[in-house]
Amino acid sequence: MNLAEARRTLRSFGSPRKLHAHIDYWGSFQGDELLIAGWVHDLGATLELELWADGSEVALTSLTIVRGSRPDVTARYGGEPDARIGFVLRADLAQSLRSDAELTLRVHGSQGEAELGLTATAREKGEKFTASIRGYADRDRQAAIRLATSVLGVGAIDLGSVRLNVERAFLVGTRGVFLQGWLFDPEASLKGLRVRVANASSEDVLLELGRLPRPDVDRAIDVRLGAGGDWGFVCFAPVQAPAGSAHAELLIETRAAVISVPVDLLPLSRDAVRLSTDLLSPVDPSGARVVELLEAHIAPAIEAGYQPAPPAPGEVEVYRFGQLPASPKRSLVIPLFGRADFMLYQLNELARDPDLAETEIVYVIDDPRLTEHALGFARTLHELLEIPLMLVDTGRNRGFAGAINLGAAQSSGRYLVLLNSDVLPKERGWLDRLERELEALPDAGLVGPRLLFHDGTVQHDGIAFRRDPTWPTLWLNDHPGKGIPAHLVRGPRVERVPAVTAACAVIARAFFQELGGLDEGYIVGDYEDSDLCLRAAARGRASYVVRDVTLYHLERQSQSLAGSGSWRTMVTLYNAWRHGRRWASEIEASVRARRT
Repeated sequence: MNLAEARRTLRSFGSPRKLHAHIDYWGSFQGDELLIAGWVHDLGATLELELWADGSEVALTSLTIVRGSRPDVTARYGGEPDARIGFVLRADLAQSLRSDAELTLRVHGSQGEAELGLTATAREKGEKFTASIRGYADRDRQAAIRLATSVLGVGAIDLGSVRLNVERAFLVGTRGVFLQGWLFDPEASLKGLRVRVANASSEDVLLELGRLPRPDVDRAIDVRLGAGGDWGFVCFAPVQAPAGSAHAELLIETRAAVISVPVDLLPLSRDAVRLSTDLLSPVDPSGARVVELLEAHIAPAIEAGYQPAPPAPGEVEVYRFGQLPASPKRSLVIPLFGRADFMLYQLNELARDPDLAETEIVYVIDDPRLTEHALGFARTLHELLEIPLMLVDTGRNRGFAGAINLGAAQSSGRYLVLLNSDVLPKERGWLDRLERELEALPDAGLVGPRLLFHDGTVQHDGIAFRRDPTWPTLWLNDHPGKGIPAHLVRGPRVERVPAVTAACAVIARAFFQELGGLDEGYIVGDYEDSDLCLRAAARGRASYVVRDVTLYHLERQSQSLAGSGSWRTMVTLYNAWRHGRRWASEIEASVRARRT
């Protein structure tokens, strides 16, 4: 006899028997999804369920149910302890419900019927959800949890009013897992949180979570439950993970049990831009604990997951346009990132300079999106301006430092000119003049020109170091005189400075190689230039700004299409943190010297 036949048989003898039944937990999410957990003391194999709102049946687009044992109920009402009379169901509604609708779940079983009101006392009480599935066999309990997480992410698993949502989880090499999400636990109901990959588990990270504001969670959760806290989090959980692991488990410890929740792992990109976007974008750089988050979670994840490496054999594509100088005096090494059209303006200015005859021009494509554009510009500009040039491409982003190192390795000039694509010459002969200063100064390691904004105000006049009240523990690179009309920023024609910008700097190739090039651990770009200058200083070689050589710098215009301002600021803060950790004592000595 099937369920429909059983119901007809029951009705033929009068009113069907009322079943013992109860709703332990229910929640309504986005207005069109319901999650309900409870039990019906009906020992038959199937149940038929209907949802009613304000006296009318609700149309459902899907209904999924998981059954499990409730020995606490069978001990009272009879039946085998493993009888699967508990249920967890997900109902997807054809249309959203009003928030004040009176909801009823009607249950038809083989032995009778029950009508259950979805009451306020059972609504979104996570500890009741956990208790309702505690007696389930392991397989049924995990199926119930997966059904719940399909509605809530990883939500409402225990827990009073607790909700835990892991939005993304990244496998960080073989050294750990980086989590992003939010945890709403105003009463501190959770007792522990670990990450397990294969057979290895992390230490408890619950108290170590890096917390940050999540206004969207505030808006989504009833303010009476305590909205307004820092519900967001990032967390790097060190754990020995097999390479390529695609799955992990969250081990959520409550007062009553440890619940295992499956989590899919995303691979962490080798691309510096994508990696930094994944790890840094959730964090507001103006937040009060941003440096704490960097130190405790983001920096360990970046350092564990970002492993710069030289290009693999066959990865480098080199395109040559025209006959390059056989023995160039200098090589201009110019990364292309964000946009390629600056080649047009830059090469047009370079074409006017007599120093071009002894100059090798090397553009490095540091953004795979630009390859076709850059090749098109190079081909056209070579034909129009008759300038020989080289394009180097590896098909991925390597960051500013990686791009410079790659271009330097492909070039052959006696001097290297590190140059941004948005730096434009103001006058002819600037290359030869900077090189003469480098040769004339016995202790010089790098020289750089004065750089101006398009309106004639100073962009770069040497780099110094300063603290900022927003991030008082970080040493930031400072550009003294920035934004001031150039004629008001006075100083010696040539002056020793703590560092110069790699937006335009000249260094002897042999010395660049002796220093090991730029440090590629600085992601995307920032602080690798001052790091190079400080490494030069550690070998007794100084940095100088040459003020009577001037060029225009549009500053970051070459990166204007690369990402949001918040992400770019976070990149700068990470690089500043890394730079300061390495050079704190030297920076402090430099600051003291400039004050005297």
